[in-house]
Amino acid sequence: MYQEKIINWSEVGSDDLPIKVINRSAKSGSYNFFQDVVLLGESFPPDSSNFITYQTDVTTPILRELNNNGISYTTVAQAKNQTTVRIIPINRISPVDQTTPNNDNYPLSRSVFLAVQNQTSLAVKKFLELA
Repeated sequence: MYQEKIINWSEVGSDDLPIKVINRSAKSGSYNFFQDVVLLGESFPPDSSNFITYQTDVTTPILRELNNNGISYTTVAQAKNQTTVRIIPINRISPVDQTTPNNDNYPLSRSVFLAVQNQTSLAVKKFLELA
């Protein structure tokens, strides 16, 4: 789908509708993560009538544009409370499951790190001890 090798939902057992890929902005960390992990470093295809790359890093407009034949990717935090989209489990595991971060069977996860300057205030040091 993300390299336009599968272009119709009927190819994966669904309705006979063209797949509309809504790609995130190249400025998005999710874009880079998806390209590295899912596409194994290969490039996304150029934009076309059924492959659209947003120029700004936004989520809600992307989710609204999916309609009944679209697909996209986002973080769990940005999608889990949306009522217009369905989060797709991978390997029968939902990313909204509280145990997912500890489950090696869910292939799409990444670590986020805190970073501060070397010399920082006591308040910041205390906060970091809690993190």
